Amino acid sequence: MRAAALGPRSVTPLPQRLCSRGAVSWYFGATVALLWLISAGQEIVAEAATTTSAVLGIAALVAYAVGFLVVVPLGWGAGTRTRLLLTVGLFALSFTMFPWLSWGVRGLWTYVGVALGMMVVSWPLTLTAITGLTLLAGWFGFLLDGWAEDDFWVPAITFSISLMMTSFARTLAAMNQLRATQDQLEAMAAERERGRMARDIHDILGHSLTVITVKSELASRLIEADPARAKAEVTEIEALARGALADVRATVAGSRGVTLSGELAAARVALHAAGIAAELPRATDAVPAARRELAAWVIREGVTNVVRHSRAGRCEVRIGEREIEIADDGVGPVASAASSTGLSGLARARRGRRWKNVDRPQRPGRLQPEGDAVIRLLIADDQALVRGALSALLALETDIDVVAEVGRGDEVVAAAQTSHPDVALLDIEMPGIDGIAAATQLRAVMPGCRVLIVTTFGRPGYLKRAMQAGASGFVVKDTPAAQLADAVRRVAQGLRVVDPVLAAESLAQGDSPLTERETDVLEAARAGGSIADIARILHLSEGTVRNHLSSAIGKTGGRNRADAARIAEGNGWL
Repeated sequence: MRAAALGPRSVTPLPQRLCSRGAVSWYFGATVALLWLISAGQEIVAEAATTTSAVLGIAALVAYAVGFLVVVPLGWGAGTRTRLLLTVGLFALSFTMFPWLSWGVRGLWTYVGVALGMMVVSWPLTLTAITGLTLLAGWFGFLLDGWAEDDFWVPAITFSISLMMTSFARTLAAMNQLRATQDQLEAMAAERERGRMARDIHDILGHSLTVITVKSELASRLIEADPARAKAEVTEIEALARGALADVRATVAGSRGVTLSGELAAARVALHAAGIAAELPRATDAVPAARRELAAWVIREGVTNVVRHSRAGRCEVRIGEREIEIADDGVGPVASAASSTGLSGLARARRGRRWKNVDRPQRPGRLQPEGDAVIRLLIADDQALVRGALSALLALETDIDVVAEVGRGDEVVAAAQTSHPDVALLDIEMPGIDGIAAATQLRAVMPGCRVLIVTTFGRPGYLKRAMQAGASGFVVKDTPAAQLADAVRRVAQGLRVVDPVLAAESLAQGDSPLTERETDVLEAARAGGSIADIARILHLSEGTVRNHLSSAIGKTGGRNRADAARIAEGNGWL
């Protein structure tokens, strides 16, 4: 139990420590207890031979009373050694009245025991000190009067009152710690809610605006070549913008009930808490706006069944325009639960069905590549609309042929081995594995295939990790089509292409300050698990997790672990 639970921390300046709210409360109670010193003052006056002697004795008594008042607040802001020294100092101060009270000063030692108890030293040390003080009071009483019955009252009072105030102080400390913990939990909950809101806005605006930017450019280029398709693209843009606008309004109003992005975020937390590895889509634009609420309910029910009944170690959610697939590696419910409702009918109807690659039909208005200098391009992006728009835009270039499209990071290598691309255009945030990990695998398997990373939000930390993974370029998704096509050509020629703004930010920011283990711990903490959960996931002790979290919080400048994770994620360190 920390002394700071009752009073100010050791970093608090001395004047503030002595005038804190806890100190004022202590002064009030301690002043009432000091009324007991009136009898000691009367005895000093009676024993004094002169007026001067009486004044000196009363002055010593007043000094002792003041010392009793201030040592406790001072002890709250100090370490154990300092608290013990303050207690010894108060004990020594009692002997300044020895010329008047002789061994009757032992009656003042109750204040010493109370002061020690109120400073909340460890139980063994407190009990040992109070017991020793009690035995000393009894021993000196014996030296003064012998074994008289009245001499047992002073040790008994010293022991009982000191222990009573010790218990009282520790109860207050526990209550204050509980309040402090509750305040911290409330702050963390607020931080998590801010993070959830940020993720929702990220999902709604970031992805939607990226799609709108890419598809609007595609529509402008198709106006003359294929007006009907250009009109269809504009219609999709309008529907996407209206859906995003409705979601933003609901988010700002705080009235969002069941939303697809919200349910995906909740599913990630629920699966993590159940110890199930989650592979969830990061974008929701594959589902039409009119069907997203229904899709959210399906995901809520499906993930609930996975958590309750599957006994799985891994769960994967895939979403499409007309379908949702929730797959896990569990053994399913026990026989007694076979008749349960929920999604069982849906599971039976879709049993055995899996996603498969479908050959992309020839798009109207596509210009066929001519000659031998054609760049074979693979596009990997989990946002179906972005992937399709990028493919259509780049396919309009006469020297670029989009030979494969995938929506998952763990499908990149297989698709590349089949289609033999010259350049792989990879998004960073994808299910399965991210684009940077996919780039590492692809470079190991097919070193001749160059990698160009594209992302919605450019973060300096991502840029450095991508370059370390062997990527030849790094640009944002809303790069104009002509510049993106030029970036593909330059990468195919063996040149490096990096967004100049990101390059400048990366140089200004420097490398990630986090160690590999701190990154792992902060990544696990981002899901909102407890210290015990993080320790279990990473196979570390809880003390080690606390140390790494404390170090990460200090390096990022965050207020707590949730804030540190947000800062690290924003810088691309996670």
